[in-house]
Amino acid sequence: MIGIVLTLINTFFFVSTWYFLGRSSIYNKLLKDYHDILRIAIEQEKLLKKAIEICIAKDGMETAKEKEKENGEQD
Repeated sequence: MIGIVLTLINTFFFVSTWYFLGRSSIYNKLLKDYHDILRIAIEQEKLLKKAIEICIAKDGMETAKEKEKENGEQD
């Protein structure tokens, strides 16, 4: 009788350990994936800011050229 109880307790601890180790490995994988996604999102945000700066500078250059043409025509 005591052998059956010890076997059940041993089985319970084995299954519990297997379950929690499985869950922790899944969570670790999810955290790693989240970290990678977050890093990519930050890099994309930096590239987008740089692209916006380039577009603003390009628009400023075009505006300056148009004003130069207008000033050249007025002289």
